[in-house]
Amino acid sequence: MKNKSLMEVLFESEVRTESLILLKEKSKDMRTLSTQLGVQEQTLSPHLKLLQDYHLIGNHSDTYELTTIGMLLVEKFASLIDILDKAESRETMQVIQVTAKCLLQE
Repeated sequence: MKNKSLMEVLFESEVRTESLILLKEKSKDMRTLSTQLGVQEQTLSPHLKLLQDYHLIGNHSDTYELTTIGMLLVEKFASLIDILDKAESRETMQVIQVTAKCLLQE
């Protein structure tokens, strides 16, 4: 059941945003993703499930990859994700989220 906005799914968790960025490079299995993110597989698993629920990633033969929608969003928001990583205040994050929401509506 989808109870989060797409913005929350994309930007609420660093694990999810970083997973999307890593999957932009190429498909990866759970072990590789968890190692590259520095989190345990049981921590990563619910994040990947949520990304799958929103059709941003797919899982084929235990390998995760971006869907077409996921690829389009990651490409469109790559620069915003970089800025978000550098955001030091909640106010800056809110400005970025509003900007991203406006871009989604274009």
